[in-house]
Amino acid sequence: LDNSSENHPSNSSRIPKHTSRSHEVNTHSTDFQKIEIADGHYATFCSGILTHPFNLRSVYIHRKRKGQLEATTNQGEWINVDFIFYSDLELLERYRLPTVDECEQLPDIPNFTVGSDHLCLGATFKLKKKTTVR
Repeated sequence: LDNSSENHPSNSSRIPKHTSRSHEVNTHSTDFQKIEIADGHYATFCSGILTHPFNLRSVYIHRKRKGQLEATTNQGEWINVDFIFYSDLELLERYRLPTVDECEQLPDIPNFTVGSDHLCLGATFKLKKKTTVR
């Protein structure tokens, strides 16, 4: 928690002047939202798009050719919240993720057989040997 946007000058231009006085956020917005958690104490929230300066790719496609979404957990509806990102590796194989439609045919998880509320992700990579210049 920070006491004001002045404490974080790099973020201050991105934090809106409007402050929400409730604990609710707009999860459909990709804009930074400044939320007052307690009197004089604020948190920022952003949802939607994850960006970074790294050249990472996802192991998974997340959307099949016909627009069907992959899913990894059921949080009231089947959604994908789990990822494996990689960079300078060669992806050899991966576990297949089911689509939302396929998941709706599965029994609820966790259950006696599947102890987690998330489906398993997995991938095999080939490490590339770095060449040294002599």
